[in-house]
Amino acid sequence: MTSGPTKLQLHRQVCRLILAGRDFAHARDAARRVIEERVRLDSPARFEALQAVAISYGRPFTHNDPIGPIRKPFNRFEQREQRQLHEKLLQMRHGLYAHHDLRLRRVYVIPRGARITPDAEPADDISFGVRLEMPKNDWFTRVAALCEMQIGRVVDQQDPLLDQVCELQGGPPEPIELQVHEETDEAESQPRPTDD
Repeated sequence: MTSGPTKLQLHRQVCRLILAGRDFAHARDAARRVIEERVRLDSPARFEALQAVAISYGRPFTHNDPIGPIRKPFNRFEQREQRQLHEKLLQMRHGLYAHHDLRLRRVYVIPRGARITPDAEPADDISFGVRLEMPKNDWFTRVAALCEMQIGRVVDQQDPLLDQVCELQGGPPEPIELQVHEETDEAESQPRPTDD
């Protein structure tokens, strides 16, 4: 006979799922805004939305101390396109926003007199530029759908666990702060008395 998770394990699992659901929703909403507001390809708002999508979608799959990353079923996909989109989002999060992977962006020096585009005026002074391939609207639509699927997976796992957390609490109904740190971790994070 196996016993269930400890209270600490349960709280970490629930916390991980709640935060993952929030992150997927944030990524979904950022992707939807690009479509609904018809954000132009060259708009800074589109770059900001892309950044929000990649960071928010990728966050649940990173270390996340002390709760750890989410795993199954969130990194498993029946459709190849979903798996590829998931991998692309993680690659963007790690290679564009958390680190500089120059396979994902190009850095240019623009000499005096050079044209950035064929229609542009020649540059008056030496400058530089960073170029990133900006996804089209259908990509953001697919991202929103992927996030919606991931949110459904979160809810499927989270709801029974929320019941377990409430059952463990006992007593009158009141908000339950999830305890995700070991006792020693918590003691170390508390302010220490001084000898003043």
